[in-house]
Amino acid sequence: MNLSKIKKALATLLLITGIPTTAYCDTFIVGVENLEYYPLYEYKDGQYKGLAQTMLDQFGKDKGHTFEYKPFPVLRLTKYFVEKAVDFKFPDNEYWAKDAKLGHTVVYSDPVMEYTDGVLVIPERKGKGIDGFKKLGTVRGFTPWTYMSLIKSGSITVNEGNSLNAVVKQALNNRVDGAYFNVSVAKYFLEHQLKKPNVLVFDESLPHTTSNYHLSSIKHPNIIKQFNAWQIEQAGWILDKRREYGLE
Repeated sequence: MNLSKIKKALATLLLITGIPTTAYCDTFIVGVENLEYYPLYEYKDGQYKGLAQTMLDQFGKDKGHTFEYKPFPVLRLTKYFVEKAVDFKFPDNEYWAKDAKLGHTVVYSDPVMEYTDGVLVIPERKGKGIDGFKKLGTVRGFTPWTYMSLIKSGSITVNEGNSLNAVVKQALNNRVDGAYFNVSVAKYFLEHQLKKPNVLVFDESLPHTTSNYHLSSIKHPNIIKQFNAWQIEQAGWILDKRREYGLE
């Protein structure tokens, strides 16, 4: 049997069994953030790494898909996503970039990872609250949503850095009162890269946000549905991987 006949027979089988043809043996482009956000995810030296990559690659292996990861600056990623230049976006959240997504039917997966974005301060500042907090350090391209009203009113000013390392240095040198970032990523950076795990600490008394990262797609809702089922099937394996990455 030649290749064309094999493909035709396979397509017929998929139709008979009710399996969507878009959910079988395809190569997909995942738009990702061009950031070092390890151990959750990072794009570095031409490779996508971290828990997100491990999960998506295993999902693809189990279900017959191949995922290729294409990095974009944070502010451009949504633009290319809604233009359908990529098949999927990770991370995503229904509350992000709502205006840019108007008119598009975006399908979100069940939660992939929970995250907390908050402020890390030098230990002497912890617990002092928002009074007297004037300068917030953030990575360029990130929006500290829980602080926007204070920023708009002029009560707090923002100092942007090009990397987490730059923002951490701002906090350590007292150029800002605290560094706003993903708490798990910041703690990992301090412990494993800076080798100074306690020089900055998460201050729960300051405004912070806890939510979830999702995989999203406009083009392939069936794959999102398949991914949701896979997460349930592989819950134990996912928990083990989280522990391997130091996230549990």
